[in-house]
Amino acid sequence: MQVVGFRAAVGDLVREIEKDRIFYEQSGGGATFTGGDPLAQPEFLEEALDALRDRGIHTAVDTSGFSLNGVLDRIAAKTGLLLYDLKLIDDARHKGFTGVSNVPILENLKRLAAGPADIWIRIPLIAGVNDDDENITGTIAFLRSLKTIRTVGLLPYHSGGMDKARRLGIDSRFRTFAAPTEERLDAIETAFRAAGFDTRRGG
Repeated sequence: MQVVGFRAAVGDLVREIEKDRIFYEQSGGGATFTGGDPLAQPEFLEEALDALRDRGIHTAVDTSGFSLNGVLDRIAAKTGLLLYDLKLIDDARHKGFTGVSNVPILENLKRLAAGPADIWIRIPLIAGVNDDDENITGTIAFLRSLKTIRTVGLLPYHSGGMDKARRLGIDSRFRTFAAPTEERLDAIETAFRAAGFDTRRGG
């Protein structure tokens, strides 16, 4: 076993982020909170977002959208951008692959899209899991119904997580997946563009 990472107070984190302020100012970027899912530590996240906003540093939060009790609404009000993952549009299939329902994920997105939040959708694409026509067509139809969603990032599967699992000695618990072929990725990208979305691959 190997310890990776360290504990930090919000002040420590903000001071570390501020070291790169010149790069944010030159690029128009900022600090992105990702994970796992940063909503797993909502109090810490809210405090950090408040501190960075007070310092004029743009923030983004990358989330699965699986959140209850208004946590996501509070976070959305404090960050400049939500990077919102969508995996499968069919609830039964979503439960089968992730272990949880997508109902709160879709309901949260509907509610947030009706407000002022800036939201970019990110779709991790896995061959044989969610790259089929049924899921892509259903996802496009759902996103078009929200009216305010314009940006979609297509994220071909990569096996980086398996290396972490091996280091933790739990890789036997995980299935092996693959990215869609380039031809299939091109077709999916074309479908989203034809539906009017600003579509990019990898983010």
